[in-house]
Amino acid sequence: MSNVSEQPMTIQDDPKTQNESEEQEEEKPTNCFCGFMKNHQILSIFIFVAIGVAIGVGLSYWQPEDSASKDLAIQWIGLPGDLFFRSLVCFVIPLVFVSIIISVSDMLSVGNATSIGFTVIGLYITTTICAAFFGTMSTLIFKPFYKAETDPNSADVGTKEFAEVSLSDTVYNGIFMDIVPKNIFAAFTEGNFTAILFFAIVFGVALFPELKKGQESRLMQVLKELDKVFQRVIRWIIFLTPYAVLSLIAANIGKQADLSRTF
Repeated sequence: MSNVSEQPMTIQDDPKTQNESEEQEEEKPTNCFCGFMKNHQILSIFIFVAIGVAIGVGLSYWQPEDSASKDLAIQWIGLPGDLFFRSLVCFVIPLVFVSIIISVSDMLSVGNATSIGFTVIGLYITTTICAAFFGTMSTLIFKPFYKAETDPNSADVGTKEFAEVSLSDTVYNGIFMDIVPKNIFAAFTEGNFTAILFFAIVFGVALFPELKKGQESRLMQVLKELDKVFQRVIRWIIFLTPYAVLSLIAANIGKQADLSRTF
C-alpha cells in the first residue's frame, strides 16, 4: 500500500478553470471609463455616435481660408475608423482559417463530420446556384432597358453589343474556379473566403489522422493557441468599436458641404 495518498484535483489545479480565471483577470478593466464601456457597450456606442455627429456638423460648417487644411483634418479624424476595419479584416481571416481547421478535426473525432459536412456543402452549392440563376434571369429580363454608350466617332455607331450571359459560365467561374485556389497566399491577400474555407477544410481532414496516434498533435496544439490569440485580439478590436464609430461618422458628416440637402 503506497504511503503517498492521492489527493483529488481541486478547482485551483484544474487547467481549464485556471485558463478561464486568467482570461477573466486579463479582461478586467483597468479604470472606471473602460469598465463603463465594457459593461454598457450599446450605451457607449450611442454616446460616441452623438459625439461623432456633433464633431461632423462642426467640421461641415467649418470654412477655413485654406480648404486643404479641412481635408487634412477630416482625413486624420477618419483614420481610427479606417484602421479599425483594416485590422478587423486582418485578424478575422486567419481566425476563420484556424477555427475551421480545429472544428473539422473535432467533428471527425466525434464522428459527425460526414453528415454536417455534406449538409453545409449542399446548402452552399444550392444557395450559390440559386443566386447565380436569379442574377442571370434578372439580367436577361432587364436587358432590353440597358443602353450601350457608343463613341460617335466610332465606325460601329448604331450597333449594340452585349456580353452573353450564361448560367453555366456563372456557376463554373463563380463556384468551382473560386473554391479551389491556385495560390492560398493569394487567397489570403485577396480575402477570398471561399478558397480559404475550402483549404481549411481539406487541411483539417488531412490533420485528423495525426490525432489518432494517442496524443494530441503538436500542430493542433499550436493551432489552438493561435485560435486563442486571434480571439483575444478580436476582442481588443471590438472593444474599440465606439471610437471607430465616432471617427467614421465625424469624417463622413464633415465631408458634406451642405447638410440640409444631405438630410
